[in-house]
Amino acid sequence: MKNKKIAEEKKVNKITNAKHNKQFWLQIMIPLIGFILFVALGWIIFGITNVGNISSWSSLSIIFLSVFILLVCLLTLIVLIFATIGLSKLLNLLPEKTFIAQKWLQMINNKVKIFSDKIASPLITSKSWFLTLNIRNIHNKDGEKNE
Repeated sequence: MKNKKIAEEKKVNKITNAKHNKQFWLQIMIPLIGFILFVALGWIIFGITNVGNISSWSSLSIIFLSVFILLVCLLTLIVLIFATIGLSKLLNLLPEKTFIAQKWLQMINNKVKIFSDKIASPLITSKSWFLTLNIRNIHNKDGEKNE
């Protein structure tokens, strides 16, 4: 019984290992080898044609950097397009729900205002009494008569 389970696990592991090896070669090694061959081919072409001066290498570097920046900009543009399309579809579904949510938030806002006013009113009245007492004391110090 135990040997059968181990044998079944080894079959699963062989299948997943084979799939992993296939993905490793297709997704990692072949593009890496292709890029290395592309760079080597570029070096060979520039070496044969005697175009290996600094200005040509700087132009080539600018082209590669520009391609990378263009790919990043293209990716950003695609994300923005999908976000715009998604938001437009979402806005078609949400007007009723947003109205209900807005009413709930207004109710919560009103309750918070009432509660905060109840908390703050004793402090405000006490500060106003202290200010009126302080003003009377200031007038008394200036020599005015207390009424």
